[in-house]
Amino acid sequence: MMLSTYRTVYAKPANGSMGRGIIRLRRTQEGYQLARPGGFGKTFSSITGLHQYLHKQTKGKPYLLQQGLPLIGMHGRPTDFRVLVQKNRAGEWAVTSMVARLGLNRIVSNISRGGQMMTPLQALRVCGPWASSVRPSPATLKEVALKLSVLLEEALPGHYAEFGVDLGVDVRGQVWLLEVNSKPSKTANTIPLPEGVEEPPRRARPSVVRMLEYSSYISGFPRTAKPKPRATTGKSKGKKNRRR
Repeated sequence: MMLSTYRTVYAKPANGSMGRGIIRLRRTQEGYQLARPGGFGKTFSSITGLHQYLHKQTKGKPYLLQQGLPLIGMHGRPTDFRVLVQKNRAGEWAVTSMVARLGLNRIVSNISRGGQMMTPLQALRVCGPWASSVRPSPATLKEVALKLSVLLEEALPGHYAEFGVDLGVDVRGQVWLLEVNSKPSKTANTIPLPEGVEEPPRRARPSVVRMLEYSSYISGFPRTAKPKPRATTGKSKGKKNRRR
C-alpha cells in the first residue's frame, strides 16, 4: 500500500540502532528495487516477489515503514540533524547539542556507518537543492526537537531523561521527524576544527554533566550553578609589617 502511494519507502527495524538493518524500497517502471547500506541491491518484477523476500529476511521481527523524503544533501548523500535533548538540573527538557550528519551513502547518515559531521548552520548553507526560499534555522530545529520531547514524554509510559531526536529537512524547507532514540549514542567523534585552529582544553562532556545534574535533581540534591568569580577593578593596598 505504501509503495503504491510513495515511490520510495524505508523499512527500519523497530529495535534497531546505528543504521543496522535499514532497507530502502523503490518502485520503478520495471518493478521494484531493494537496497541496503554498503551497496547491496536486488530487483523484483512483482510486489509478490518483493514481499516473499522481505518475509524471509525480516524473520518475523517488527519493522517500521516510512515514506521516502526529498531531503537536502550533497552529491547524493543525505543530510539529517541529530538533536540531543536531555533533562537539566531543574528537571526540564533542554537541548544539549546538535550536529548535522552527511551520510556516506544514499541510505543512512549514521556516523557509525561512515557519516561526516558538520555544524547545523554549515549544513543548511551548503546542502541542497532548495525548491523554495523557505529554510529553517538551527533555532527552529531545536524548538521542534524540544516540542517533540515534551509530547513523547506525555504519550509514552516510563521515565525518560534524554532523547536523540533525528530531524530531516526537505527541499521545500519543511522539517520532518525521522526517528527518536531513547538511548542515544554519544560518540567521541566531534566536528573537525578548521585548519589552524588549536584544540580546546579537555573538559567534561556537556552530555555527561547534564546527566549528572538531572540525577542529582531526581535524588533530591540538585546541583547549583557555580558562582562566577567577581572581576577585580584594582589592587588592594595592605600594610607592610616592619621588623624591629
